[in-house]
Amino acid sequence: MFAAMAIGRHLQELSGMSLKRIITDLRGVRSAKIQVNNDYVVIPADVSEEIRVLLTRLKGG
Repeated sequence: MFAAMAIGRHLQELSGMSLKRIITDLRGVRSAKIQVNNDYVVIPADVSEEIRVLLTRLKGG
């Protein structure tokens, strides 16, 4: 429990956003890998500029 709280606080400090906002914003970011017969089709995530900035901030910490 304490580790989860510490990680949440760390994410908030890095991003400057509330944990609820971080989770809400990142929830919609998804990619997919689909197999049709023996071929794979990769569908990349549609990431907005705001989410890219958030991910850059989080990656920096």
